[in-house]
Amino acid sequence: YRAACTRAEAIAELRRAAGGHFDSVAVQALVEVVGDTPEAVPPELPAIAQPEALLAQAPRLIALLAELVASADEETFYARFFDALATNCALDAVTVHVMRGGALAFARGHGWTVPGPIVPCGLENYAAGARVPVACADLAADSRCADAQARAEGLRAAVALPLVAADRLLGVLTVYRRRSAAWTPEEETVLELASAMLAAGLAGTTLRARAEEPLAIDALTGLVTHRVFVERTSAELARSVRHDLPLSAVLIDLDDFEAYNEAQGYGLGDEALRQVAQMLAEHAGPADVVARFGADAFAILLPERSASAAMELAETLRQAIAQSPFPSRLAGGARLSACVGVASSQGGEHRALLSDLKTALARARSEGSNRLLFHAGVREEV
Repeated sequence: YRAACTRAEAIAELRRAAGGHFDSVAVQALVEVVGDTPEAVPPELPAIAQPEALLAQAPRLIALLAELVASADEETFYARFFDALATNCALDAVTVHVMRGGALAFARGHGWTVPGPIVPCGLENYAAGARVPVACADLAADSRCADAQARAEGLRAAVALPLVAADRLLGVLTVYRRRSAAWTPEEETVLELASAMLAAGLAGTTLRARAEEPLAIDALTGLVTHRVFVERTSAELARSVRHDLPLSAVLIDLDDFEAYNEAQGYGLGDEALRQVAQMLAEHAGPADVVARFGADAFAILLPERSASAAMELAETLRQAIAQSPFPSRLAGGARLSACVGVASSQGGEHRALLSDLKTALARARSEGSNRLLFHAGVREEV
């Protein structure tokens, strides 16, 4: 909100406010680490030109914006972007980190041999903090760009570009190569234009998500709705097929919940549903999707989880529900149980996975209450 101060001014302000606005011990420790003289300032990482001045030099990427905005879902959004970027720039790997809760969080990667979240390195944090594109010709030679995951992949050079739309930082795009070399002006042009287009696309999907948010969240439990669960299942199934990753799901249906409502009252019944929802959310992983599937049914989508891992989680949840006291008009609480169905992806459409999931639950329910069952449908290949 104001012009940047010099290093000396910044340290002077820290010292002035030490013991008041700033913790004095922390200020002293910081000054000891960074030094108190201008000579201690590390050289700035090279920043590359802003995309506005280069717009006319790469018209082939202009159509990318329309592609991104027209994308039907998040998976398609990133797939189209990566494909377009790879055809316009020599690269070996890409990551996109988005801002969540004030910090960079992994969103998507392309070209990495090991699936899973890619931790942002110093290069990405620097680009996000300064809001300028930053290039590094040799990651191993710059301690501020230390990236163990990139080195493990054999990646040597990188450029990180902040994703900014309407003066709002949305994330960072990072492109890697396996050869150690500086990025040419032409490559920088392509990358900056691509980052501008990606930021615009991300801003568009964010606006759409905000508009749809009332329809995406169940008002009682705070979980996502059945519709969102189905959409995410379709997107995650496409990703699992593309990258040959496992995908599992769990469907939980409370036993005799209507009788619980009649005995305890619908107000306490709503509290019980919220308690179950919280229980599922606490056991789910950060990439899992927990949804209210029906009136007294819940579902969890488990990306990159095998059938055995899904069964282990399902059994943990079944026992947790059976052993937990729920709201009751009488002291000591009431008891609930649930039947649980588990299914894993075998490729194909999301409808097949959901069908297996419902079949697993139906078979479990046919055996009585408080049951767990896995079902895998056998399908002929066309």
